[in-house]
Amino acid sequence: MDQALYSLETRFEQFQSFGCICGKKFFKAEIDKILSSFEYVTRKVK
Repeated sequence: MDQALYSLETRFEQFQSFGCICGKKFFKAEIDKILSSFEYVTRKVK
């Protein structure tokens, strides 16, 4: 039982670090989208 729990923990840690990398890329893409749409709106207003 301990072995199964341990392997689950290590898998979870690996997943967390992988998810963090993916999350940063996704987050950056979202910020870029928001900024570009914001610039578009400010240009329209001017």
